[in-house]
Amino acid sequence: MTAPTERAPERRAPINHARYPWLDKWLSAGSPATKRLTDEAIAVIGQYEAQTKPRRRKRKPNDERNHRTMAEAVTMNLAHAVLVPHETGHLAVLTGKLQRPKTRYDHPAFGDTFASIVRAFQGIGWLTFTPSPGMGEASAIAPTTTFGAMVQGSGIGLANFHRGVGETVVLSRDKEPVDYVDTPRSTALRNSMDGLNTFLAEADLAFVDDGLGPVDIHRRQQRRYFSCSPDGDETAFDRGGRMFGGWWSNLPKLRRQGIRIEGEPIVLLDFSSMFVRLAYARLGRVAPDGDLYAIPGFIGHRRAAKLIVNCLLFDERHRHRWPKVTDPEHRMPDGLTMPRARAAILDHLPDLAPCFGFGLGHELMLTESTILMEVLGELKGWGLPGLGLHDGLMVPASQATKVQMLMQEVSRQITSTTIPVTVDPPAALV
Repeated sequence: MTAPTERAPERRAPINHARYPWLDKWLSAGSPATKRLTDEAIAVIGQYEAQTKPRRRKRKPNDERNHRTMAEAVTMNLAHAVLVPHETGHLAVLTGKLQRPKTRYDHPAFGDTFASIVRAFQGIGWLTFTPSPGMGEASAIAPTTTFGAMVQGSGIGLANFHRGVGETVVLSRDKEPVDYVDTPRSTALRNSMDGLNTFLAEADLAFVDDGLGPVDIHRRQQRRYFSCSPDGDETAFDRGGRMFGGWWSNLPKLRRQGIRIEGEPIVLLDFSSMFVRLAYARLGRVAPDGDLYAIPGFIGHRRAAKLIVNCLLFDERHRHRWPKVTDPEHRMPDGLTMPRARAAILDHLPDLAPCFGFGLGHELMLTESTILMEVLGELKGWGLPGLGLHDGLMVPASQATKVQMLMQEVSRQITSTTIPVTVDPPAALV
């Protein structure tokens, strides 16, 4: 192996810093091939440091371990980006010094020397670095074509990575992470989430190639995200609780037909008009039959109706404006003002009047996520994998009727009302 030399930066087109995935600090080598690539990275960086002499003294043993862990994570993230390119081609990174104490959400090996790791990878020609465009914006890295050729020629595949997850129960206040103290409740929530992750890690999940790009079916670890009110109890975990992180969760709807569970095509089982029905249950009342988002004034605009009803349930004040949206299907119907939209909703669902403007949606989301976790836990007991999607889940088509009945029963046990479950495609029940 020859010693590396300083290389001119590889030129790339300007990137959009608004949307690109974060570097996964918990990604590591999970096979001999990825471990060899990591070893080579550390060796080449060592030669680069010997030439450029960025350090005056040898690293202490703990610092050396952290150095290797950070170098491994960067190597694995770059390799993964080669195999599953993101639409932007970049990964977000923060290279400044941490301005706060470390919390339970921080990787223990990552610290202020991470910036020097990024510079070293840039120096050996394995990544490009795009600095932050401004205050509050992340910097970005991307694999170089040289590194991409190394990965493509190494035989590394998506099964060759080890995917850690770190903290699986996340609590935030005003979008800022809360470094909570563990309680029996938080421990029970974490044990439940860890048990589900362990079960899904060994489940028979696959994806049939549809020609629309690679899908990393090995990324199965999920977290539950809770929030607390500005003056709320940090031990309550009584708001939110939805799961995020599985590879299926962000898969476009049209691509779900390629999902296989235990070799079978899947069906989506979805609680019908769930938030509205949960609000009715919270009031101790029975919701009307049918699609509760089929509201006069919104005919042909169901997704807009669902959006604004849910916004009104989450609002902690009286809403005067339509929320900002990017999806055309979420836009306010022509000729409809916000006051008229609210009036149309309450004319159709008058019982919801006391539910608007008090932030009830956070409590309803907790009930929703509790129901889904109970269902997934029961399926785990059956040995049947289910893939959660907020207010629904995907299961093998042959199990549709059985799981539909389970979901309705669990909803009755938790809310004292049975929430109907729809099946997509409906033919799964034939």
